[in-house]
Amino acid sequence: MDCLRQFPWLTAALIAALLGLVSGLVIQHTLLPESRRSNEGYFLGMFEAIIFMAAFAGAGVMGAAWLGFKVACKWKSWSLLPKSDEKTNQMTTFDETTKQYRSFLVGTAGNLVIGLAAAAIGFALGGESLAQ
Repeated sequence: MDCLRQFPWLTAALIAALLGLVSGLVIQHTLLPESRRSNEGYFLGMFEAIIFMAAFAGAGVMGAAWLGFKVACKWKSWSLLPKSDEKTNQMTTFDETTKQYRSFLVGTAGNLVIGLAAAAIGFALGGESLAQ
């Protein structure tokens, strides 16, 4: 247990990664159809949880930049959502597409919560308070 207190932010990052992996597993198997599941999205969610942990730990610009990057990346695909009756290579049905967007939003919200919890753990192990 002494090593946890000696390296509080490494411990917090590992906790964020583990919680990110578990939540990614749950999201992929409950919200996404099998054809839309991917290892890339799974591991990206884990890294996102670590990014949000760092943002809550004091690197807020990193979290804001990541959220801006996500919006920029999804901007075009969001504009295609109302045109769900048209078949495209990436979207097959309206239901499948809405499940994908739901997992995107739920995953981001879950990673925000995981990042906050991991930052609180890091501060607690380091003997500091989150509300500074």
